[in-house]
Amino acid sequence: VFPKSEYYQYLVNFLNNKKTSVYTPNAFGYFINGKFEYYKQVKSIDINSIINDNFKGKTVFVDLWASYCGPCFQEFAHSQKLFEFLKTNNIEMLYIAIDKDKEIHKWQPNIKNSYLEGNHIFSSDKIQESLQKLLNEPNGVYIPRYLLFNNQGELISSLAKKPSDGKELYSEILEVLNEKK
Repeated sequence: VFPKSEYYQYLVNFLNNKKTSVYTPNAFGYFINGKFEYYKQVKSIDINSIINDNFKGKTVFVDLWASYCGPCFQEFAHSQKLFEFLKTNNIEMLYIAIDKDKEIHKWQPNIKNSYLEGNHIFSSDKIQESLQKLLNEPNGVYIPRYLLFNNQGELISSLAKKPSDGKELYSEILEVLNEKK
């Protein structure tokens, strides 16, 4: 209405920064070398099906997190070492953000800013319900939380150590995988 207003450019910049996310719940992507690649919308709403449909025949380490979780971000400081360990041992990394749908605009910036290499899903309420059922936590899944699925798509550890535990976590993963062979 007032293109010559002294506030015009300020408002344009403000509104451009408030754009809604192009992603919607169940968005699935991969972050590597500083770039996020969006692949698709996950079709399944069941965590076991998500693992089997997207990681068939692969072991998967899962990190459950949210944009409001301070301890999650503290653990992200150890994500690079964890990613290297997992990559060396042919284990896939999957981060599942369990934010509310209205927080999806924070998803990709948090991934980039924390340099979270690996696979990413922004979960829907249905995926969260699936997690609650699988983990027998009807009042919500606590985070940060780490899960390990074997190459058959079976949950073999629902309380894995945290990334900051470093070698203890790595030993635990290898031990659990060797026990379940």
